[in-house]
Amino acid sequence: MSFRDLFYGDLPSGLPGRAATALNHARTTCATIATWQPTDTLAQRRNQIREIIRATIDDAAAAAWERFIEPLIAEMTISELRDYVWVDHAQQRADVLAAVRRRLELPEDPGGAAALDRVRVMTMRRAKGLSARVVFIPALEQGLIPNQYQMPYPAQILEAARLLYVSITRARAACIMSFAWRRLVFGESRQQRPSGFAGQTGGAFVDGNEGLTAEPVAQIMQSIDDL
Repeated sequence: MSFRDLFYGDLPSGLPGRAATALNHARTTCATIATWQPTDTLAQRRNQIREIIRATIDDAAAAAWERFIEPLIAEMTISELRDYVWVDHAQQRADVLAAVRRRLELPEDPGGAAALDRVRVMTMRRAKGLSARVVFIPALEQGLIPNQYQMPYPAQILEAARLLYVSITRARAACIMSFAWRRLVFGESRQQRPSGFAGQTGGAFVDGNEGLTAEPVAQIMQSIDDL
């Protein structure tokens, strides 16, 4: 059976008692939620959601729900609440709330925007599951990506390629990769060469030592506006 059939269709006979009880509880919740409209507001449904959480989990979870929605806007719709819950990180949550404020013609929240006005630095592994408008991947050099310990082993090179792919696909508007011809490594100045992956990215690398020029910055800003 599909999940939709389990929650909305006729249940097959012969289900174990505990399984049937759990499914019927979920089906009752689904039947309740099915009567809601996407335009219903958080203010209209917050108490019902709290009671569903209490009945499904426990009182502590219901209290956590109340704390979770405390900073939210009561007039946001439940479809906007769904989008807020589904996103990956603080920047996307701020984007959802900003859209709600624009729809309701409320003033922007400068405090929230200021808290997010920062660069996040993380490893490629930690980036999995997250996203950002612009992603920078520096040090795309042989011996670093893949690193010197991975290079003797084909399986480890494939793992490095996978992590690079994950990192590139975190970008929603632009991904900027770079490599250096010379780098300080363990206190020693070394001549570097591009990673073997650099030629497989499909992007164009240009020489430069002063960062992005005005033209690509304008293109990236336009891509961000188009999101």
